[in-house]
Amino acid sequence: MLVTQVVNRVLNSNTWLLTEDNFDAWLVDCGDVDLLQSVLQPNYTVKGVFITHSHFDHIYGLNNLLKIWPRCIVYTNEFGYEALLSDKKNFSRYYEVSFIFEYPENICLLSDEKTVLLYNNVVMSNFSTPGHDPSCICYECCGNLFTGDAYIPDTKPVTNLRGGNKEEYQKSLTLIKERMNSCSFLFPGHGKSFCVNYKF
Repeated sequence: MLVTQVVNRVLNSNTWLLTEDNFDAWLVDCGDVDLLQSVLQPNYTVKGVFITHSHFDHIYGLNNLLKIWPRCIVYTNEFGYEALLSDKKNFSRYYEVSFIFEYPENICLLSDEKTVLLYNNVVMSNFSTPGHDPSCICYECCGNLFTGDAYIPDTKPVTNLRGGNKEEYQKSLTLIKERMNSCSFLFPGHGKSFCVNYKF
């Protein structure tokens, strides 16, 4: 699996593009679709988007993405579902343009630890990591750990926004660090990727 970073214009959030040779592409979060298309070969199809949390800077490209790939599935939890449909809960009403997701029928609700088959025997697993926001989910696939804003190395956690909780964050951080022991690379919601447990 090839993981490619796309740095979005809004708050420099990351979209992580996952591709294989079968021309299926998957995303972790979704910002600027034009930037995504500039690095995605035209014969690829975006099959799904795994949302790490539903703050505006991690979701604002979804409507444009679904206009291009209308069968694309958006994976989130019940808190994320609510925020995708509310510019108050996803904070977009405080930006220049509010965002409300226009394709609720494309949302798939994830239960904790549920796996999604990407291709062949490769699956994406998830685990809930509230603290930054109730919608926070981390994803794990092929030794890659995608943490969104639930954990950004060398960055002070943000728990003072609506929905944040310091106690929940500490529990989530413990779980994330446990999962890091079995992963090789970490891909956060902002900034660069990290090698966390690579065996040469």
